Amino acid sequence: MDGSGRGRQSAKASFLAKAHSSQDAHDQHCRAYLTDVLSALHCHTDVVASDGRAMILKYCASYLPKFSSSFAQELLNDQANSFALARRILSDYHPLQPEMVMQLAAQQHPQFLCPAVVRKLVVPVPWQKEMPQDVRNYMECSWRRRSMSLIEYLRVSGSGGQIAQRYRRLHKIRKVEMPLAQWINSSAAEGEILVACIMYSCYNDFHFGQWLLLHEPFRDITDLWDDRAACLPEELRFLGLCLLRRPDFWRNPRRIAGELQLEARTDLYITNTLDVIRARTELIDAFLAGEVAAPTRLQGDEVAGVTMLPDFNSLAPEQQLAARIIAERVDMALHLKWPEDGDQDAWWRYLDANAAPGNERVAAILGPAGSGKSTAVQVAIRRAVAAGAHVGVACPTGLLASKYRIDNPDLDVDTIHGMFALHRDEVATLEMMNMYDLVVIDEIGQVPLWIFERILRLWDAADRRPALVLIGDFCQLRGPDGTTAQQSARWSEVGKVHLRTMRRCKCAELRWKLELLRSAIPSGRQLRKILKKHSACGSDNMPTADNVATILRRTPRTQFVTISRRASARLNHLAIGALFDETQLLGYIPADPDENHRNFHGQTRMNAEPFRMPVFPGIRVAITKNEDKEHGFVNGMGGVVQRMRRSGLQVLLDNGKVVLVHSVTQDYELADGSVRRVAALPLRVGYSSTLHKIQGATLEHATIWLDVPFVRGAAYVAISRVQRDNNWQFLGRIERKHCLPAESG
Repeated sequence: MDGSGRGRQSAKASFLAKAHSSQDAHDQHCRAYLTDVLSALHCHTDVVASDGRAMILKYCASYLPKFSSSFAQELLNDQANSFALARRILSDYHPLQPEMVMQLAAQQHPQFLCPAVVRKLVVPVPWQKEMPQDVRNYMECSWRRRSMSLIEYLRVSGSGGQIAQRYRRLHKIRKVEMPLAQWINSSAAEGEILVACIMYSCYNDFHFGQWLLLHEPFRDITDLWDDRAACLPEELRFLGLCLLRRPDFWRNPRRIAGELQLEARTDLYITNTLDVIRARTELIDAFLAGEVAAPTRLQGDEVAGVTMLPDFNSLAPEQQLAARIIAERVDMALHLKWPEDGDQDAWWRYLDANAAPGNERVAAILGPAGSGKSTAVQVAIRRAVAAGAHVGVACPTGLLASKYRIDNPDLDVDTIHGMFALHRDEVATLEMMNMYDLVVIDEIGQVPLWIFERILRLWDAADRRPALVLIGDFCQLRGPDGTTAQQSARWSEVGKVHLRTMRRCKCAELRWKLELLRSAIPSGRQLRKILKKHSACGSDNMPTADNVATILRRTPRTQFVTISRRASARLNHLAIGALFDETQLLGYIPADPDENHRNFHGQTRMNAEPFRMPVFPGIRVAITKNEDKEHGFVNGMGGVVQRMRRSGLQVLLDNGKVVLVHSVTQDYELADGSVRRVAALPLRVGYSSTLHKIQGATLEHATIWLDVPFVRGAAYVAISRVQRDNNWQFLGRIERKHCLPAESG
């Protein structure tokens, strides 16, 4: 820019001053400049001044007096020219130091001083537990007006329920003529007392119950109830009450977004939260209008796919040994638990248990597929829960975690990445295992070396108190990087219990096949015997539309299993064509980009284009992301589409619950380093899955397509998912190169 102001362009909407040069100047290699900057620095510097300049000016005004007392004496010397001052600052004070970076970072995380009193409140959930003293004081308060909410009351009251001393002094200093109680009820709170509310996430329905308690005036908890909410399922009830009692707020997305902005939430978080509330609101309206029948709570044996567990005495001796070892570890963990009260006897028991020599080894329950490992551990889990233990179960895949949730709806079940927050820095997760008394890691054979060692470090950080139990078989598929826990130097610290009998097999014919495939490559004659009468479609056994239609007509509940993601997508496409016709099409939705095989080159993500998924009534789908773990909206949970709504798809889940699957916005990092923000429904078609996802599951019937050769353990893992030899069939061709055993060491 020149001194006349030419070459300057101002964008009023964004308050951004942009340099602008004519084409002639560009052709002559002339650049715009600021005369003041050029005279001070004696070099060309591009300067952009925008509405974010306030923090830079604040830094320039505060940095030098913060670290030097010579600011007024030397740097405000009128005799010195701008170049001398600039050189002095840059050479003596080095402003591009961490202090400057931290000061400028305050633009995102502003520092502040709080002269007010801060009250911390863990907000209770109505009708869940006894109300704390602050809430009881609010209900019994005689000086507050009837329309004063709990949050307003907490901002003007003391710990004993009286008007806060600060406001008493203000009333006296200002010589207010009206009585104190009348003044405090008619005046807005002035920030003398701040309330720090600890609440659930917006994704949990309990959050809305807490909000209702804080913002809706009441004299008794029953005042918050509305009989119309009785028709709503538990996972929607509190939001339903908010919609019924405060529609002015909860049906206004702008007001909700404004509150989230005051909480300094990111745009991505606000977008996803509004999508959650919009979808649940639409589903609640459908329940209230009678479009969706009120749900009935299913018993454990009525839920689709639930596993009926035997009692302890019905287990085999080797299973009882495994369950007994786990019980001993849990008893030790409970004795070493930090006492939660001031009872002297509890502290003496804790000190005695802590001083006694204990068995602090990790327990590993190992054995072939179908040997009853998971059954023994689940029996031990039920006994641990009955003893008062807090149990967490972590699985390498969402599908397996979903199965555990159906069998154990009251446990903390998640994927390993979710339970131990592997996406976060390890130092920020060191306390994540402290809360548990028993931690179970299923399919340890799929857990890579680095994750196994990180889990052990979390266990070390918890003083090795929780009972840590590993389940798995190292003769099955490995994790994505090809490493296993057995390669760790700490594997020798693990105590192993081996189960050797295949109990899932209900026939001798399947047992000998699995025993052979587990440890050896079958000969040509043996392979022909294994495959005899298992071809899905006779001589023409390729995965074609006609063959898939024949398979689904003959075995409608079969689960297709493939090696690659591309093959699974192809079978899902063929299954849709076989089961539905175009006249039933409800529409297309943007589904999970991970299900679009065109986005990948091998394992490398090249793009993040959503999968264009056709939707039919009755189509089987699977959820691919965790949104509401408590109620089944989790990665791996299957379901059937009931109808399409404005905010998403209404799905009946395998656990008997109805959810409205909504759009989720997520940032994807691509191979070229760029980041793409994509909004898509976290769904995939559920007729076919890859072998890695179903390892550890028991299938009613399986149709196997080993589309990639030389994958160790593939044939063994695929066939071992069923209980009888007549419960599996194959597509394509299976040759000896598809039957390599896994490397057990």
